[in-house]
Amino acid sequence: MPSPKYMISAETVRFILKLIPNDAFEPFFKQYFSFPKHIQQDLENMFSDEEFRPLCGCDGEETRASFRRGCLSRKKKAGNRVSIYNCSARCVIDYDIVAKKNNETKAIMKMIANGASIHNDAIICADAINARASLIEFLNERNIDWLFSLKTNLGNGKLYDAMEQYFESNKDDCFKEYKVNKTGNRIEEREILIAPADKLALAKDNLQPELKSIIKIVKTTHPHLRDDNKNIADGVIKPRKPTTTVLYYISSLEYNEHNCNQLVLSLQERWLYETQHYILDTAFLQDKQQVCDDNHLASIIGLNSMTLNVLTYAREKMSKSGHTNVKHRNAETAASARLLSYKATMQRMKSCITLAFQYLFEYLTEEPK
Repeated sequence: MPSPKYMISAETVRFILKLIPNDAFEPFFKQYFSFPKHIQQDLENMFSDEEFRPLCGCDGEETRASFRRGCLSRKKKAGNRVSIYNCSARCVIDYDIVAKKNNETKAIMKMIANGASIHNDAIICADAINARASLIEFLNERNIDWLFSLKTNLGNGKLYDAMEQYFESNKDDCFKEYKVNKTGNRIEEREILIAPADKLALAKDNLQPELKSIIKIVKTTHPHLRDDNKNIADGVIKPRKPTTTVLYYISSLEYNEHNCNQLVLSLQERWLYETQHYILDTAFLQDKQQVCDDNHLASIIGLNSMTLNVLTYAREKMSKSGHTNVKHRNAETAASARLLSYKATMQRMKSCITLAFQYLFEYLTEEPK
């Protein structure tokens, strides 16, 4: 490695990134980095004897530290990154940059129309801000199944109220799944109810087109017992009360047992596209980039999207090849072992640049799954 005094400065790197046109990274990303190279099985599959379809999540995020050139208010951001994320393969398959948060739907339709590498059998998932008739009709025209979160916005108030009333009075007639997860300092209980959409006492004008299944999730969160010591007052332990959250979803999947199991698994996987934002903000520090130049912002987002896919690939390979410093008894225990964190993977690559080039070469030469 050359001496630090011969290396280019950070300011030189920023200057070069500003010279790259803001639409130069997207075709390069789509050609070399947008295809899933592996399928991670780190989610517990409660229906292991069945085959399920992949889930692609569509979501946007602000670049919080950025700002818009010429505006006095720092609340106006230089851009919002909208991405399509393959939750089953942990892979960014396309991204776009929009000026405002409410432009997410147009960006999603643009990416799909321009040939985003979505699997033929994939299910598209998005949050309530994108549960619009325009996007749903766009997906229906292309025979793409969808799963959307539902709230009372975007003209969905009557549908939301009808679903709420139906599940209250017909709870025993629904498909049910109950699950308990212990994560960190809390225990989460989830009751999932699924029913056919044609049971709703609602006119077709108030239903989303091709709506086939409705879902209700009742999530109860219990604080872990070890945290009760933090709530001691006058020598008496006052445990925190559990909190309950109710969520509603709609889907174009036909109501049957297999599709109900598919929806249960997809609702588990859908949170993985939120973890993508967390990784970009913590490992790549994307939220701390104080930029106002469109070219500079597009270069940072493009490079981060490429690096995230390569790092995810390398993380799985490194975890199974001894980089965790854990000796496994056999291949079965090694396959189910916990993966390296993204920060630990980056640290190992920084300490050994040849390792980084090795996995980049493997990523580029491996055939898509």
